[in-house]
Amino acid sequence: MLGYGRDGEVEYILMTRMPGVAMRHLQVEGQARVDALRELGGTLRGIHDLDPQPFRASGHFPGDEDTQAILMRLERELRRAVQAALEQGDAWTLDISPADAGARARSGLNVIEQTPVPLHSNPGPEHVFLDPNTLGFTGIIDFGDAYLSHPALDFRRWAQPNDRAALMQGYTIDNRLRESFHAQLARDFHHHADAGLVPHFLESYGLCAIGLQSCSHRRARVRTMPRWARAGAGGVRCGA
Repeated sequence: MLGYGRDGEVEYILMTRMPGVAMRHLQVEGQARVDALRELGGTLRGIHDLDPQPFRASGHFPGDEDTQAILMRLERELRRAVQAALEQGDAWTLDISPADAGARARSGLNVIEQTPVPLHSNPGPEHVFLDPNTLGFTGIIDFGDAYLSHPALDFRRWAQPNDRAALMQGYTIDNRLRESFHAQLARDFHHHADAGLVPHFLESYGLCAIGLQSCSHRRARVRTMPRWARAGAGGVRCGA
């Protein structure tokens, strides 16, 4: 963004095209992937550290009012995710039940202390841009679904442990995390054998119901999901 202002009653934003190519269109592996995700993590930390009050005062950013509202949001969406997974029972291949997966994720909510912060909402491969020659990070596009809630929600699109580790390295390079934030991520995603699958479960069965992306966007990426996730992606209602 180059600038913002008003001319009488006309409000305007002056922007330019993000250089580079969406990460989803590039083959990014090894150290190049780690470096790109570290840069993304640092950028997300900068967004999350912004003062939320101007966003809230503008009236253009929906989201949660306080910590209790975050808890209510996550508990509600976990219930929806579990129900959607139960309705697609034949596609569920984990050793634990959908209810148990939801309970494991729910246990992490007990340590939430953060107040709502500005979120991108979907900083995934389609919105992260890289230089196609160097594979260096150039930026993030599409803040149209930005909202206020818990910062960990901006990590859900990167469910694989190696990707999450690189993001967290960049996220914490200048400022350490609160213990409650670290504990929530660890409980939800790392401290059990299905660490790489539970985030996919929440992503596949819960994201559309949260309303952070349209169903058309989710259908476009169904082919990249595990079998049980592909089945769940088609069975979740849009809307709050």
